[in-house]
Amino acid sequence: MGKKLTPKEQIFCKEIVKGVNPSQAYINAYKPTNQNKTTIATQAQKILHKPYIVPIIEQGRKEIQQEVVYTAKDSFNSLLYAQQMAEEQKNVQAWLKAEELKGKLLGLYTERIKAEVEGKIVQVVFNTDFKGL
Repeated sequence: MGKKLTPKEQIFCKEIVKGVNPSQAYINAYKPTNQNKTTIATQAQKILHKPYIVPIIEQGRKEIQQEVVYTAKDSFNSLLYAQQMAEEQKNVQAWLKAEELKGKLLGLYTERIKAEVEGKIVQVVFNTDFKGL
């Protein structure tokens, strides 16, 4: 078993994992009152590089990364399932919508909407730009 973190070290690690810079994470965790920016930065770096802190931060970052990857993968799989159901029911409109949403999820294309106003009729134009083609 590794060293048990103090409550302040736990807060520091959570802040770092959330993407807060080390100095701000130190301020959020330790609430220093009479330290200048250089001292805070030095203290933050000391904590950040403690041998028992490093693996905790790495694990936290891995968990967040896996969660993000899982969410995108899960969403894509749901759309794929919906598309398969639409195909079985011969629902072309639902199949195309699922295909569109899969493409958007993967960043394959974007939609641009152009509106012209000033006493004129508003015109909405949809342009689909396929990236990488």
